[in-house]
Amino acid sequence: MNEHENDALHAAFQAVLSTEPEPALPSVTDAAVVGGSRIRRRRAALATAGALIIAASIAAVAVNPPWPGSERAPVPLTPASTTHPTPHTPEPARTAAEPLPSGH
Repeated sequence: MNEHENDALHAAFQAVLSTEPEPALPSVTDAAVVGGSRIRRRRAALATAGALIIAASIAAVAVNPPWPGSERAPVPLTPASTTHPTPHTPEPARTAAEPLPSGH
């Protein structure tokens, strides 16, 4: 390469460098803050999605249990009555000296 080519190449590089200023480099702190907030957003989104999936699966199992014999039988209703039931009173405790009633 001769001096004339070197001068032409130098002039071409100077023309490229003088037309556009170099972009500013982002600071390391700004990049870390942006990266950290992105990670926090992703973690929050994944935690919310996981909680929704777990809640949906629990609801699905509660509505339609997958194991056999887990069908719920309807509870029979007693007819309405006008009288109030009497409370059950327990029998008094017997001592060893008392005889058993006949029939037992």
